[in-house]
Amino acid sequence: MRSDLTLTRPCRFFIFLIHFFYTIFPELEGKSKDDLVHALKVYYSYGPYKPKVSVLNETVTIELDKDKMLAQEADYRKVLTLCDRKNFNEAKPILMKLIADNPTVSEYHRVMGQILSEQGDQDAAINHLIDALRWDSHNGWALLMMGNIFAKYKKDIDTAIKYCDQAMASNTADHISLTNAAYLAFSKKRLFKASDYIEKALSI
Repeated sequence: MRSDLTLTRPCRFFIFLIHFFYTIFPELEGKSKDDLVHALKVYYSYGPYKPKVSVLNETVTIELDKDKMLAQEADYRKVLTLCDRKNFNEAKPILMKLIADNPTVSEYHRVMGQILSEQGDQDAAINHLIDALRWDSHNGWALLMMGNIFAKYKKDIDTAIKYCDQAMASNTADHISLTNAAYLAFSKKRLFKASDYIEKALSI
């Protein structure tokens, strides 16, 4: 994720013509429109804030809202600090306001899901994690947390493995998801699948 992006205007636009776009992003040539949009959202993300990306005919447009990001970043960082200290009751109202102001940020919902899970409300946690995935189906931490909740609290290993598989597909360098998936597969005596997971984790 890029966190060093220089923002100089309230809304910064990046507009590329397709024939030039593939000159600077050659690895994206031949990708589907959905894969292209996802890759650009990841590349131009600023912390948890993702840009608006549109692909129309021969033009790719990326839009970042500088003012909104900078206004919310301090509160978001405060939430993370409070969570690190396990001050969940103090973090929660700040995060609820962030969600109310901008419900499209996947990470806000993911962190709320983590808070609720830590506080023992797994059903509410799942609801927020679903919201996180509705806004970003490739949110690897939200996928991994869903897998952990279904494994640990719902005792539904099959569903847990599905979420872990998706987490790995979204982040192929994530050895944590692979190790978790290996444990879950092993607990269901799926030894060949567990072995495959752990070998990939070790290779990373």
